[in-house]
Amino acid sequence: MSQTTTAATLEFDDAALANQLFGAHNANLSLIAEKSGVRLDTRGSTVTVEAEDPRVRETVLNLLAQLYGLLKSGHPVYPRDMAYAYGMLDRDPSADLRRIFRDAVFVVSPRKTITPKTLSQRDYVAALRENDMVFAVGRRAPARPILPWPWPFPCCWPRRSSASSSPGPPWRREKSWASCPATWWRR
Repeated sequence: MSQTTTAATLEFDDAALANQLFGAHNANLSLIAEKSGVRLDTRGSTVTVEAEDPRVRETVLNLLAQLYGLLKSGHPVYPRDMAYAYGMLDRDPSADLRRIFRDAVFVVSPRKTITPKTLSQRDYVAALRENDMVFAVGRRAPARPILPWPWPFPCCWPRRSSASSSPGPPWRREKSWASCPATWWRR
């Protein structure tokens, strides 16, 4: 049984912003089409979305409309933002991208800000702002402590053997952790 393809058209009022949304040679639309499996055609500032699944078509239309609104309000949209945004709207169609992408966490320079890219990151940042102490539990936590230097103790550096040629710097050699004070807690 073959499914029928349905199409919907979305027209933007500013051609320059629409071209910025579409990307150079429609690169951003190609990225969305690859992620979602829809067919996107453009003509001027109009985009036509063709999909077999109406839910996917509506998600892509919602994505394009919300990203266009971000561009119209002066927020830059990058290709990686398109991929993140599609993933968020695919999981939660009622997500408000403006609220997520406009939420600046840390301003690096006047042109670059760090923002949460997923709903979980947004919730984590909101928890950080509202509470004095936040515990993050999950599988993304590092399995070992991250030290600010690569070799904490000289005793961890392997000894040079006279039989071999120069084995290279300590970070390229094989490690001997047996006598390292940093691993005593494991014994």
